[in-house]
Formats: sequence, C-alpha cells, structure tokens
Amino acid sequence: LGESPPVLQHEACREELEFVPTADAGGLVCGRCGQSAAAGRKLYARGTFVICRECALDGAGVLVDPGARRMWFSQMIQFVGSRAIPLPASQPLLEQILRVLQAFPGIVVRFEGHVNSTCGLDCDGTVAPCEAARKIGSTQCARCPGGAMGLSTARAVAIKKFVLACGVDDDRVYARGFAGTRRLTGDVVDETTGATNRRVEVHTLVA
Repeated sequence: LGESPPVLQHEACREELEFVPTADAGGLVCGRCGQSAAAGRKLYARGTFVICRECALDGAGVLVDPGARRMWFSQMIQFVGSRAIPLPASQPLLEQILRVLQAFPGIVVRFEGHVNSTCGLDCDGTVAPCEAARKIGSTQCARCPGGAMGLSTARAVAIKKFVLACGVDDDRVYARGFAGTRRLTGDVVDETTGATNRRVEVHTLVA
C-alpha cells in the first residue's frame, strides 16, 4: 500500500479509526510502538486511541477504502486440518470483517477457500484419492467429502454463512473453492508451513 486507506477497523478499538495525514498528525504517536508520522508511520486515530498501520496489521485489522469499495486484511482466515472449522485465533479477524460489511453496505465480497494439498479443481471425491494426490503418495483428499474441492468450498461457505447469519445481505456475499490450486507454500507434508494453505481469503468485487 502507498497512501493509507481512510478507514481502519481493529480488534483493539470498538470504534472506526480514521487515517491521520502527516500534516495533521502533530504530536500523535502510535500507542504501541511510540513512533510518529514524522518517522514515516501511517497513523490511525479515534479520540485518544492511536495506532500505526504497521502495528495494526500485526493484529486483527481491516483497512477500508469505502469510495473504492476495497478492503485489505492483516491476516487470512485459518482452519482446522481437513475441516471447515475456523481456528479460534481467526475469530477476531472474522469480527472485524463483519464490522466492515455492516458499516459499509456498498462493499461486496467473495470468500475463496483453499486446502493444504496439491489437488486440482477436478478433485471432487468421485475418485479418491485423486491423481494429483496419488503422485505424491497422499490420501488426504480421500478423507474429505467432495474431495479437495468439496473441502475448500465448504470453508468458503462456512464464512459466508457466518456473515449472512449476522444480517449481511445475500447478494453482497459469494463463496468459491479452489482446492489446492493456489498454494502459498510448496511443502504439503510440513505442517509448520503447510497449515498456511488451510485458509479462506476475502476479495472485494465490483457491485
């Protein structure tokens, strides 16, 4: 990001935070790191609460540009292995995403589900394990109803259901699975890094 988006929703503050341009920052400093706008930090504030963009993105935060109808996230929504259940650590981020969708009705999103496998979009459970899984000696997709596509879609749908249950309109929320086609790490076996692939990403759409 270059110039910061005008709005920040963050787990550390109940209210919406506004970007403070450097010219208006005066003596404001981040309440966490103590850095100022003069030191190059992008500051967000509400009343006496001040946080810089760098510190905000270290927690559960969502940057918002309401005019452009875009959002940027500090994290991705992570999941329990082979399940469509978000990890408890992702709950604060889910709450911030919900806050944004409730506050800005012009924003439309698509939740995109992913799994920690190398399975393609054709891994739908009809052949278990699928060819991609057999090539690396894995049976992971065979344990998932609907294969890797079924699990990745179920993860995206789980987040969609969460926001719909909280009152967000159905025509603003979409869900799609991508199986293991958009991996962030190359090692399926190493759960230290491979767990990163068990995720749902949130992408804004043109309404």
